[in-house]
Amino acid sequence: MAGTENAANGARMSRRTFLTGSGAALILAAGGGLALARQFGADDDPQAGPGTPEVTATVNGQSSPTMTAAPRVDQAADGYLAVAPRTFRAGQAEAISLALFKGDKPANSTVTVALLKDGKAVAQAADWVPGRGSVALSVPKLAAGDYQLKISGKGFSDTGAITVEDNAILFLETDKPIYKPGQTMRIRLLALDAALRPVSGDATVAALDAKGIKVFKKTVTADDFGMASFDLPLSDEPNLGVWKLSATMAGGKQTAQRDVRVEKYVLPKYDVTVTLPKEWALASETLTGTVSAEYSFGKPVKGEVEIVAQRYVGTWQEYARITKPLDGSFSFELPAVRYVTGTPANGGGGGVRLDVTVREEGTGYEEQNSTLVTIVASPVGVRVVPETASFKPGLPLALLVTTETPDHQPVDASVALAVNYQDAKYQTRTETRQ
Repeated sequence: MAGTENAANGARMSRRTFLTGSGAALILAAGGGLALARQFGADDDPQAGPGTPEVTATVNGQSSPTMTAAPRVDQAADGYLAVAPRTFRAGQAEAISLALFKGDKPANSTVTVALLKDGKAVAQAADWVPGRGSVALSVPKLAAGDYQLKISGKGFSDTGAITVEDNAILFLETDKPIYKPGQTMRIRLLALDAALRPVSGDATVAALDAKGIKVFKKTVTADDFGMASFDLPLSDEPNLGVWKLSATMAGGKQTAQRDVRVEKYVLPKYDVTVTLPKEWALASETLTGTVSAEYSFGKPVKGEVEIVAQRYVGTWQEYARITKPLDGSFSFELPAVRYVTGTPANGGGGGVRLDVTVREEGTGYEEQNSTLVTIVASPVGVRVVPETASFKPGLPLALLVTTETPDHQPVDASVALAVNYQDAKYQTRTETRQ
């Protein structure tokens, strides 16, 4: 907003400008904060201070002048900029950065910062600002809500709206990620402040089942160690799927959430194992391996095996499928993948996924297993690591050359290294090392 204001004698006028979140000051402050700026008339002269005293030192009983110390004289600033966080954390120290101006030069002044609630100061701090500086304000443990930040110095005073939030960090833990019907969830809450120190207090914990129905709500109290433990018994017929647990500290907005699964678990009747000669293959190489299935008591499984091969080309795409009888084990051979899409996670290599399904004879019961195979263009990878990112002419340059298989096993290999560079006449030259 912009306006005019009468001076004390009614003859002078000063123009004031107030910039908040949408102003340029906020952008210069790297965003996310509160920016206050006010420009005053140029006729506000600084007040002259007392004279400058001389400081003397006494050496061997004799006194001699050594230096003069300039006293701190508050100057009336005709412009200023203040930047503060838009959200304060209760119980933490916050810094308010300031710049004071008088014309085109910096001004020196004592600046007072106060946090107000309903017009009353709940926290206050003051510090000397020599042109540019900051004032540290210790925020007490206040209730979360809206407050006013007041900044004042010689010749200026202004306020802006800020928010105070609880500084607690919440964690929810469970004793396991999957539960069966009729079991008991053992849950623990941990509350810490921004300095990772324990925080005590009340918290509300709620649980939503797989259909979004709130089935549990309880208020727990974190002890002096910031911890609270409680149990959530499950019925014999709960809604199966993903349950959501949440916790919220009393009077604050800090929350924590954890997802757990509730499902019926049936012990597999037999295990399916896929054995490959190596974990990688060339794009032009056929994929071979063995599928075996046996019961927990060691007897081989008779039935049918189905192998679906999918290559990654941005999405998983099926390129081969075979179905064969199984009597304990089966050796398979799949066609070459020919092409895949490389990914940074595989060091530029691609991937093939083998989805194996074994169906038990007579019952049709199924067990599945999946295996990933890395697809590469070469059986040997070469890496060149320079000793430094730059070097000077006339000095040796050391390079480390490593050769390894796609599964990161070292391998002996003969390597030819070609070095291209420009000489003093900007001619490109090449040197080869073996």
